[in-house]
Amino acid sequence: MTNFDETQFFPRVKAALDSRETYHEFLKLINLFTQDFIDRVRLVRDCRTFLGEGELMVQLKEILGWDEAMERSVLAKEREESYQLPGRPLTILDRPSREELNIRYGSYRRLPADVRTFFHLFSGVVRRFCCRRST
Repeated sequence: MTNFDETQFFPRVKAALDSRETYHEFLKLINLFTQDFIDRVRLVRDCRTFLGEGELMVQLKEILGWDEAMERSVLAKEREESYQLPGRPLTILDRPSREELNIRYGSYRRLPADVRTFFHLFSGVVRRFCCRRST
């Protein structure tokens, strides 16, 4: 690995990019990463459009702690995803379990405890109101 001066990374990127707008788009991408809207994999992949595969990209990977093992695993995953056809049915191993689906999307059968309590109290109020009107 080459030792770069990390404090000079952004000035070097600014000098290397064509225009001020392009540099601002690059900074927006970095900002999305620092605010945890995108992960490190997405940042590295999207920064390639700005930095290419040159010296600045090597420095960015070094700053992020990106190594060759990560690169190989990401490339293997992308290759695997590209081979899956959109209309291909999922195999048993590809399908998420019922518990995973409930965690991800919730269940239509069970309401959270605070909502159940609210509906229970609400139905009691409605029942009392209806009984008073009919008598």
